[in-house]
Amino acid sequence: MQFKYLLSFPDIGYYAYPFPAGRLYIFSSRNSIKMILFGHEIDHKNDVERYFKENVSGEMKKAVKFFDGYLLGKDKPLPELDMLPFTRKETRIYENLKKIPFAETVSYNDLSKMSGIPNGARFIGNAMAKNFFPILIPCHRVIKSDGNTGNYSSGIKTKIFLLEHEKAVLKNRRAWKK
Repeated sequence: MQFKYLLSFPDIGYYAYPFPAGRLYIFSSRNSIKMILFGHEIDHKNDVERYFKENVSGEMKKAVKFFDGYLLGKDKPLPELDMLPFTRKETRIYENLKKIPFAETVSYNDLSKMSGIPNGARFIGNAMAKNFFPILIPCHRVIKSDGNTGNYSSGIKTKIFLLEHEKAVLKNRRAWKK
């Protein structure tokens, strides 16, 4: 069960967000988002309803607004994310990654340099695999130096969908501004 970590919190709620690349399960306490999982990452969807109550309040509302904005290519404030499970180094990487603009990419190697971890591309890849907050912390924007997509914890098809979505939205926004 991927969300075993969440069971240690007494007040976790969830919301199943209807995302085009697959339903997103957003797990949150009143104060922060704890984890986001694509539906295909959950072994037994009935476990979600068994262990957690559906709830759209507090930070969850901010997450929903963020995803609504993301789909339209509009910046919305990030909800509060629970960064406690991550090391300082991983948190620094995630903070730098949040600075990569919509529809742009960065290589694993360049992100390692930005984060003060020379020759740390492999460490960056491991940090991306541990990211609890896909799209909010846009690990899909991290690609290989040769331009290939690299891996993605939710699958290559999902990563390609997200990158193509961002480019399409950006292209349409530019066309509308003419």
